[in-house]
Amino acid sequence: MLATSGIFKGLNPTITVVSKILVIAFVLFCALQAEQAGAAFQNIATFFITKF
Repeated sequence: MLATSGIFKGLNPTITVVSKILVIAFVLFCALQAEQAGAAFQNIATFFITKF
């Protein structure tokens, strides 16, 4: 089932809600745990640089 009107027309409502929740959680994590977020991003970047 896809949304038939509004800004999210054509999108699956379940996927849209899950995506919104993930984005909000990501922003809150970065805002509330800035030091841990920086360390996590550094580790992820290092992983991608060394493996790919």
